[in-house]
Amino acid sequence: MTRALNVVEIIAKSLVDSPELVNATEVDTDDGVKISLRAESGSLGKLIGRRGRTAEAIRALATATAELENQHVTIHFLDD
Repeated sequence: MTRALNVVEIIAKSLVDSPELVNATEVDTDDGVKISLRAESGSLGKLIGRRGRTAEAIRALATATAELENQHVTIHFLDD
């Protein structure tokens, strides 16, 4: 488990009403680490934010954290 995954998971759980329904998983790829962030449909809007600003902030924090481990990270937001 990478630091970036921990950061994404902590932030996502703090933003939604039902943190137990948030699931973040990571997969190593040729390009780096891919993090899939799943939440229930109603909570996904809170994670993406108005005009995607919250999603961009989460991506920026994950990227900064991944750079500490010399990795590249991408985040995909998925709903259940």
